[in-house]
Amino acid sequence: MITSRFLLIIALILALVSTASATSREELRKFHVDELHKCTEYVEQYGREMMEVPLEDWSTRQIDLYLYYAMSKVHLALALYEYDFDYLPSTVEGVVAAGYIDEIPGNPFEDWKPMRILGPDEPFHPGALVYQVCPEEYYSFVLNDELIPLSYELSVYAPFEDYGSPVNPQPIKHNADWAVIPANTLAMVGMYNEPAFVTLEKRAELEAARERNSTGKDTAEGESK
Repeated sequence: MITSRFLLIIALILALVSTASATSREELRKFHVDELHKCTEYVEQYGREMMEVPLEDWSTRQIDLYLYYAMSKVHLALALYEYDFDYLPSTVEGVVAAGYIDEIPGNPFEDWKPMRILGPDEPFHPGALVYQVCPEEYYSFVLNDELIPLSYELSVYAPFEDYGSPVNPQPIKHNADWAVIPANTLAMVGMYNEPAFVTLEKRAELEAARERNSTGKDTAEGESK
């Protein structure tokens, strides 16, 4: 049975990850800025609502939406950092130091202290974020063909084990070869940049096409003489 909880969260994720495929870099950055402002407002809104009542009175909808927007807020800050600097911060907290967000959102299951940032191999912790950066073989080229990590996945843990998710959390398509899905993940978002091996394949294909065109042109000119 498809629940309203499922429809709401899946709509939010689709809006976040499927935007503006044909837009310019500037338009895409503006979209991320606008979405970051919205996420910040929602984090504050749902956070206030939850703080006003005891934990046992929190609804599943409030929990889902707060955790989703908290994760998305950090994701959008990371994306903006990458757009502006062409590399990722050394730690997730770097987006706070750079001024993209005021702080890492609070964890409602840890007395509203900032959400922990865990790796995919660390033990489950309710309401924590899990950050995965692509392995070296998926690094991307930047200026002067320097190789650096630019693709990542960010997920958020559910309030407790076997809580269930209204969606089927998955890494974005192009990160699926390396990213893992930690057990008890509530939701997951990511950023993809073309890895160097794909860039090299495209360069080789382009060079081969140029060579074929050049050979064909020479042959045609020779036959016309």
